[in-house]
Amino acid sequence: MKRKTKLIAVLALTSLAAATLGACAAGGNPYPLLHSHGSDVKVRYDATGGSFGNGKIDIVDVLKSEDVEKGIARLLEPGSDVRGRTPAENSTVNRTGYNLIGWYSKRTPRVDASGNPLNDEGEPCEAEEQGYVYEGLWEFKDGYSVNKLTMPDLTEVTDEEGNTSYELTLYAAWAPGYTYDFYYEKSAGEWEKYGSYTQISQTLAVPNWNAGTGELTMGGVPKRENYSLTALYQDEAKTLPYAKDKLLTRTQETIVHTGVIDKERGTSSNMVMPVYTEWREGTWYRISTANQFASSFSATGSYEILKDLDFKNVSWPGSSVGFEGSIVGEGGVKKISNLTSTQSNSNVAGGMFGELKATASIRYITFENLTFNLGTATRQQGGLYGLLAGNISRDATVQNVTVSGTIRLGNLVKEHNFTNFTIGLLSGNLVTLGISTANIKVEVQQVSIGYDDSGNPNMGWPVTFEVLEDGTVHVSENADKSHNPNPASAE
Repeated sequence: MKRKTKLIAVLALTSLAAATLGACAAGGNPYPLLHSHGSDVKVRYDATGGSFGNGKIDIVDVLKSEDVEKGIARLLEPGSDVRGRTPAENSTVNRTGYNLIGWYSKRTPRVDASGNPLNDEGEPCEAEEQGYVYEGLWEFKDGYSVNKLTMPDLTEVTDEEGNTSYELTLYAAWAPGYTYDFYYEKSAGEWEKYGSYTQISQTLAVPNWNAGTGELTMGGVPKRENYSLTALYQDEAKTLPYAKDKLLTRTQETIVHTGVIDKERGTSSNMVMPVYTEWREGTWYRISTANQFASSFSATGSYEILKDLDFKNVSWPGSSVGFEGSIVGEGGVKKISNLTSTQSNSNVAGGMFGELKATASIRYITFENLTFNLGTATRQQGGLYGLLAGNISRDATVQNVTVSGTIRLGNLVKEHNFTNFTIGLLSGNLVTLGISTANIKVEVQQVSIGYDDSGNPNMGWPVTFEVLEDGTVHVSENADKSHNPNPASAE
């Protein structure tokens, strides 16, 4: 059955003008018509595994031999805008995952010195098709060929009716995309491939830190779950890094693929290149602003704090979170200040964090002027509240950490009848891991005076408190609503 294909034919005249003819080959062949007009030279474009346009198009340029005898120097390149916008789209050659090397007038099957077939990579054929070696590069510039087409370039063809025509086939030569194979060190000196990435470009951007989110933008480098990339190397010995300072700069650096394309022969080699990676556990962020920290914060995240962070006018999302990641001051102690957290009705534990779990690690951080608003206590028994966390695991890691700030007791404590309970200064379960509670104070918030059904005032200073020697705060109902229960300003 004849393949139904659209033919794009371009009639190149001696004036170098071009007329585009289109014909559907469903029932007839346009060549006899063209031949009757004196167009007896056909330059075919063989996509060699690729396709033109929608994949149902062939490209043939049709000329007159009398013009070729004079020398035609301006054949049109497939995809050239000179063909017109729609013809250019239709005539663009594509092959998924490959780079077009060029167009060539001759090709021979690719073999090794012993005549064994080789694939496009120059490797012995296994499941792949045999590749080609090309000659006669046909170069184009600004949509036109640089080469001069002459009669010796053509093959003479005589059909059954005795008509003579001349043909030239230009073959597309392709190079596979540049492939990067990524390896991680499974154990000392033992490398295991964990992913690959293929692209058309020969340069791959090294991952860099996003200035907005603080996360590492990986680009084409595959991720490993629950790990963060720290370095990329050219060699297994890890002596030749691809980026300065192990990815800690934000400079856009690149990995240049070592694959080689031989344009004269239309071949490629070494198109698969290994890259050796280094990782650390956790999903790490590099934080320079309070907004970055708040927007990227999660229970399992790990954060390098690069600068002091001021949370004035920045909402904090962690007051009920069971944190199990890491927070570390990069290069020394960093300050996190003016952070406010608020207890809601349903949370059984609260503070800056709901909980610091066993895997949590906080190092080289000063928490300054924290505020914890304990507007209400939990409706469930056993609620835990403290300025830093409701609960701190004894297995959590705390190193070079100081905390200062205020716990504020609000009117909802009284409204919900939680007026006879004890909270912790630093943590609800009284675990401090060596952090002093000396710089944590407690305040009662005054509220508007309300009235009961009899018109008697029933609000004002609804609760009072007492800081006990064990580092806890006992909260009780304030019998004298007009009396300020805050010791520092008591009347």
